[in-house]
Amino acid sequence: LDTVQVSTGLPWWGVLLGAGLVLRTTLLPINIFQQKKIIRDMPHTLAMVKIREAMQQAKAREDSILALTKTNELAYYKRKHKVRSVMWLMIPGAAAMALNFWSIRGLTNLPYQPLVDSSLLYLPSMVATDPYYILPAVNAVLVVYAMKKGVDTGGTSPLKEMFDKPMVVASAVVLCAVCFSNFPSALLMYWSGSNAVGLAVIHPLLRNERFRAEVGLLSRAETNVILDQQPTPSTLMKQQEELFDIRREQGHKKDQEARQLKLEEMRKVSEMRKDMDEEEIKSVTEEWAAEKRKMEAEKEEMDRRLAKMEAEMAEMKLKQG
Repeated sequence: LDTVQVSTGLPWWGVLLGAGLVLRTTLLPINIFQQKKIIRDMPHTLAMVKIREAMQQAKAREDSILALTKTNELAYYKRKHKVRSVMWLMIPGAAAMALNFWSIRGLTNLPYQPLVDSSLLYLPSMVATDPYYILPAVNAVLVVYAMKKGVDTGGTSPLKEMFDKPMVVASAVVLCAVCFSNFPSALLMYWSGSNAVGLAVIHPLLRNERFRAEVGLLSRAETNVILDQQPTPSTLMKQQEELFDIRREQGHKKDQEARQLKLEEMRKVSEMRKDMDEEEIKSVTEEWAAEKRKMEAEKEEMDRRLAKMEAEMAEMKLKQG
């Protein structure tokens, strides 16, 4: 950025606006290629969502066999129809935007003196925040409008259902404005250029049917038909709620089973204690009965000996007489 500013002699606010414009325009071919890949795979998205939903429900019910079956079915479906992840397509754009962000952020944190001395209208410096919060508000409106209109698709925005609610739009604008108010003016100028070229150039270009045909994109009507068939945020939220209900029911069932098992164990322990008491009583009773029989036997023996002694004494008296 410093090299561009020194070479062209443009003011820093012009360099920052131009950086956003050039970056957004440079990423257009990648965006088009990404759209082709996404649109090609979208007819398979609904089928994969159903398989993935069944897999998640099986995991929630802890049905490991069904979960493994659905996992293999999903992998086979992707391999059969050659469905690949598009995450790697986002890496170049995300890397370029992050690089620019941290570059400008680093210059403002130094602070870089030419940026400090650069001013525009009521902005005293490019490293200072907007004192009247005009740039944060403008960028917040542009960002939310871009998300609502689907600037990068030229067709129906995937977030259209969400942003059809005025309260959601207002909340998003306020939240973005509050976040942007803490950023230096240099970053907001860069984002202003990027958002402006997106809305003023890229969005109309992607809505042009002739241009779409030239670059190999489907028409807007065909694209909208495919996009309308995809799960909406409310549908995805409903699926998550259903999974939560399944997990909650499963957890309640497990809790009831655990309680029942605990009660069964307590009942068994109580019966064991009861059995042990009865056995102890029986053992004591048997010991007492044996002792009683022993005492009776000893008494009988003593009575027999006493009777014998009495008989011997009587016999001795008879002999003496």
